[in-house]
Amino acid sequence: MQSVTIMGLGARLGIPAAYGTTAEGVLETCALVAAADEQWNKRQISEFQEQHQIHEKVWGRLLSIHRCDRWIQVETGNLPGNYTSLYSLVTLSDDEWQEILVSGKVSQSLTSRTIQFWKSTRIATNEGFNKQVPFLLAFPSESDKGKVVDTIVLFKKIAEENGFRLIAPPIPFREFSSRSTSEEVMESIGKILLPKLQMIVNDAGKVCRDALSIQSDDDLLNASVRDFLKFLNRTAGSSGASMQSYGMEYCLKLAYEYNRVSNSRANRSNYKKKLEELSEGDVEQVITRYSKNVLRECIS
Repeated sequence: MQSVTIMGLGARLGIPAAYGTTAEGVLETCALVAAADEQWNKRQISEFQEQHQIHEKVWGRLLSIHRCDRWIQVETGNLPGNYTSLYSLVTLSDDEWQEILVSGKVSQSLTSRTIQFWKSTRIATNEGFNKQVPFLLAFPSESDKGKVVDTIVLFKKIAEENGFRLIAPPIPFREFSSRSTSEEVMESIGKILLPKLQMIVNDAGKVCRDALSIQSDDDLLNASVRDFLKFLNRTAGSSGASMQSYGMEYCLKLAYEYNRVSNSRANRSNYKKKLEELSEGDVEQVITRYSKNVLRECIS
């Protein structure tokens, strides 16, 4: 097993950590994480996770992906290129894995949401729910997303009380028009984000504001992602506290940058991968239900 240094793995992952944009890259990252987990002591691992904003649950998922022996059954180029989808494949039972493998559904475009929907549908069919009726929920654009989710939960409850089962497909909520330009999406995100940033700037001390040359909500909105994160961390007191307090703001900043760099394919890909990871619940203890829905729409 190759030796892994803290500096070397840190340089590969970055801050916040990114795990790869292809299946090959993700599997290589998982192998390095597994080596680090064996070679480093618990304190080194904990400090590394804190510095690079890797939740211990995510660290464990990367280890599970590395230890999984299913990848030899599929050409690496046909595996999904993000760790969340690979981990969803890890969690399948042996029967489920064989079924989805034989069906030909394993591909680069496979997402964790699609896997979970397939799994839920399969379970429902096996339990006798083998007749299906499409269900579409339409709502005004100004509807509160939390209320929309609560409504879906209520519908599911009503269905269960009447002997039915409601399964929501992996379709993102639509708030921005698919014809919207990147500038229009940025403007929409800005309207959501600026009032929140003003409160953060007000909470920050003068030393923090002066050190990073950020004196207003507009300064913070247009700061680099690195300086934006530094400002949040210093205001909250630590990176962990920052995510607990400002997780939504951080994600919306990434969505803002994703649309700002619309002419840079590489940067958009990096931002999208990170946003997809966050919107799929990797830090669900941090990201609110509302912000998840906004994020999914920002990258649709």
